[in-house]
Amino acid sequence: MHLVRYKIGNFHSCSPDWTWNVRSMNDYDIWLVCAGRGNLNCDGVDHKLSGGDCFIFKPGARIAARHLPDYPLRVVACHFDIVKTNLKELSSGSGRHLHRRLSKPETTAGLLEFAVRNSQGGKKEQADFWLSAAVMSFFEPQSGKQEASSGASRDLDKLCAEIAGRPGRNWTIAEIAGKLRYSGDHCRRLFLKHKGVPPMEYVIRCRIERACFLLKYTDKSIAEIADELNYRTIFYFSRQFRKVTGMPPRAYRNK
Repeated sequence: MHLVRYKIGNFHSCSPDWTWNVRSMNDYDIWLVCAGRGNLNCDGVDHKLSGGDCFIFKPGARIAARHLPDYPLRVVACHFDIVKTNLKELSSGSGRHLHRRLSKPETTAGLLEFAVRNSQGGKKEQADFWLSAAVMSFFEPQSGKQEASSGASRDLDKLCAEIAGRPGRNWTIAEIAGKLRYSGDHCRRLFLKHKGVPPMEYVIRCRIERACFLLKYTDKSIAEIADELNYRTIFYFSRQFRKVTGMPPRAYRNK
């Protein structure tokens, strides 16, 4: 038995004059911002919106949202019913909305895409499965793999979550080592032991993962994506993208 039962869902590219007003949500809704900027108020709580913001709205939620016309929202949303869960956060008595700033929105977006595609193809069981996985991904810790045996690995996981959440920041080995309070050489050994790659290679991997997400789920140009991820030239961005994925950005978008 799956956690949730899929009802309806899709990707939405919002028009410049878009607003959203809900007096009382009828069911559950997982709502992920892929791109754009805006503001959302749910039951008196204000949220600034940008790519990576994810919500689960519960029955009875009151919502008012709008976006900046120059930065229109692109979202993926799926409505569902609860089948069976031990997650207290999903119970109607624990507030009528949940919010997370996902460090890797590409994971949840991909699961939601599978749910939508399977539903549109008439595969209801598979849609329930993938949507249940998407809802569970919402509750996954945003600090990556947990290694309670080591304080150093916990600090590393926390830093890696920060890098994954802000891949476009101008990360340097000096800053990364400073945050971990280690020398550059020790920092490198720590990354190699726990993540399998050196620090700056991890940064590149996070940038390319975010680029894949932006190419697939937004209409941003390749130049805009390169700039957002702190690449000085499209050429350098494209070269790193091809090195990691095996294809240029345009081919990835069109595949």
